[in-house]
Amino acid sequence: MATTNNITTFITTKLKSTHHIQLIHMFNSVMGIILFGLLIGVATSIRSFVSNGAQLAGFGNYNVFAYPASYVYMLIPSICSLVYSIILAFDPSPSYPAWYPSKTFLSSIALFAGALFLAALFPAVPGGDMITNPDSALSCTWVDYMEWRTIYNNEDIFPWVTGMDIACQTLHAADAFCWIITIGWFILLGLYIYRIKVSKMNNYNNEKTMGASRNNNKESTGSSWPMEEIKTTTDTKTEVST
Repeated sequence: MATTNNITTFITTKLKSTHHIQLIHMFNSVMGIILFGLLIGVATSIRSFVSNGAQLAGFGNYNVFAYPASYVYMLIPSICSLVYSIILAFDPSPSYPAWYPSKTFLSSIALFAGALFLAALFPAVPGGDMITNPDSALSCTWVDYMEWRTIYNNEDIFPWVTGMDIACQTLHAADAFCWIITIGWFILLGLYIYRIKVSKMNNYNNEKTMGASRNNNKESTGSSWPMEEIKTTTDTKTEVST
């Protein structure tokens, strides 16, 4: 029990000391892992359906299936964004007040946000895939591939026949998670832009303060010389008079 409390305290302390930008990257990393697992689940369910259907139909090892293009497109940026999110989650740079993102870094964040936005949008666009035209990929018109779902529509005898339905439901869930990650990346983009503005404003204020401080030092240094001259003159007169 004490060990559990220590672990909980350690995690809580770590989270409090972690910058909120890093926390969002951590959240995106977790969502990205779930999204990747869902997309792999879609491919696994489709492969099971096609392999079993091909064997029963007498096609042997025929397991070719033209995946929706929007599915493939969602898979690529989701993997890339997952890797990038994990890297940035361990980057402590946002914790330093003087740090602000470069233009190249900001462009990469905008690129990932845009790519994930399109990845989440394309499956819902009618005609976005050749195999589902004029419907969208999320309409799941591809579930009755080779009409095997209709021919072998008996779950008790052919339990694999529900594979395409499971793949369709999983693709819907994957698209929802893709939207969540997309929102997270756009929030990060806004935070990074805000960080640039704040950093530039702070730098401007610091330079202004330092400039005023230099001017004050110059004025104080310049005003001390006449007083010393007067003091020296007075001392000289005193010596002569004595």
